[in-house]
Amino acid sequence: MRQRAGAQSRSKAVKEIQAGLKRLSRGFRLLTREVLEEAARPGNGRGRRISPGRRIHGRYIGLIRNLPVRQKAKVRALRARRGVEAAIKMARVMRRSR
Repeated sequence: MRQRAGAQSRSKAVKEIQAGLKRLSRGFRLLTREVLEEAARPGNGRGRRISPGRRIHGRYIGLIRNLPVRQKAKVRALRARRGVEAAIKMARVMRRSR
């Protein structure tokens, strides 16, 4: 029994698809290896330089964010009178007492 021409071309196409999938699979394995190796390398450890004023402001905002409205008002008033450092201390005390 002889196969028809259509059957031969289908089997050839299937073999080509299988070979392509095999190449693609190998490529993904190599890529995965490279990505994992890159992720495992230690970075230089240096982050972006932040000015001291910005750092203090971030600390202030982080503390005041979760306070109730009345306590926020008290902290803001103290900041206006005595400065950010005093307001941060007061916000920390208020955060603990909640």
